[in-house]
Amino acid sequence: MIVEILDRRAAVRQRVRLVAFPASFGRGYQNDVLLDDRYVDPIHARLGWDGAGSLVLTDLRSVNGIIDPATGRRATEVPIRSGTEVRLGRTTLRFIDPAHPMEPALLESPAPGHRWIGESPVRDLGIALGTGLLLGFNDFLAATERVRLTGLLGEALTSLLPVAAWAGMWAMVNRITQNRFRFSEHFVIPCTAISAYTITNAAAGYFRFLFPGPVDWEMGAGAVAIAVAILALSAHLARVSLLPARRRLLWSTGVVLTLALIMALSEHGDRSEFGSRLEDTPLKPLGPALIPSVAPARFLKQVEGLQKEVDELAEKMAEREKTHGE
Repeated sequence: MIVEILDRRAAVRQRVRLVAFPASFGRGYQNDVLLDDRYVDPIHARLGWDGAGSLVLTDLRSVNGIIDPATGRRATEVPIRSGTEVRLGRTTLRFIDPAHPMEPALLESPAPGHRWIGESPVRDLGIALGTGLLLGFNDFLAATERVRLTGLLGEALTSLLPVAAWAGMWAMVNRITQNRFRFSEHFVIPCTAISAYTITNAAAGYFRFLFPGPVDWEMGAGAVAIAVAILALSAHLARVSLLPARRRLLWSTGVVLTLALIMALSEHGDRSEFGSRLEDTPLKPLGPALIPSVAPARFLKQVEGLQKEVDELAEKMAEREKTHGE
């Protein structure tokens, strides 16, 4: 007979094989099964055969007795079969026959659907360094004054510190749930997500500059960012939990969309009626042949149109103020 000592989450904390009966249970060192529980007597219960050849757990006049978790009632004797659970003090025991079938072994990492992460330490290091270089290059393109290479590298490494903290948090969760840290994998996941977002956001900026018009390139970049965040969170969950892929995606989608909605509502609440934020089109390091231009006549016509719109808005504001004044 195998005795499993369970924790409060019903996970197996310890297994004890009993080969001879009777076997005693208690807090004292002379017992066959030692229970580190102040609510258990030094000699609390005994497991032995009854007259019919079945195993029975008998209470030895303990203070708190034997509790059947299914009914919550105290009993002096409990018949023991494979799968029977009882509670002594605040410790739950489960009795298992050695021939009891076991679940198949879990597939070792890398997690299904993300096999390229964690397979090669060299590749993981390359992704991390590539993310740092990409961030530095992106800062270089956005700079409007002379910059130094050391400054760019310093800023890139500084931006990776929160990523390391994020990966460390997931690694601690992984250590608790799976008994493994997997820090490098949890570090590569956000690095990949940041690289994808940086490239997408930069591409949206170039498209907005080269093809101004009704297409909202920023909204498209935001949609891509949400999708990347969902996949990244799902990849983290694949390593710290046993959830199937569909449930991981559902949980990730719910969390990311909720955060995105909160951020959108917060930004909308900060806007005034007409808005104080100026719309701008940042310059891009492109050749003169690629920079979109407008003929002078068309430009002057657009200026006239804008002047008319401004005049109309000014008249409306004056009429509104006059109405409120009366």
